[in-house]
Amino acid sequence: EALPAVRAMRARYRARFGADIGAGEVLAYDAMRLILRGLREGATTGDALRQWLDARGRSAPAFPGVTGPLR
Repeated sequence: EALPAVRAMRARYRARFGADIGAGEVLAYDAMRLILRGLREGATTGDALRQWLDARGRSAPAFPGVTGPLR
């Protein structure tokens, strides 16, 4: 059973594009949002972004993804 946020995203996608969205697309959406958040929070190099990502769920809060907390 899909999480409520995933079901809501699928419904929005279907309403907008008239097609279903797959698990891969939902995960890609979360991944892109995660990377964009890191860039907005100051990770301006590849190394800085890797460090920012590595901190999720450790020294910094997990990222609240559609698919659940990303660590």
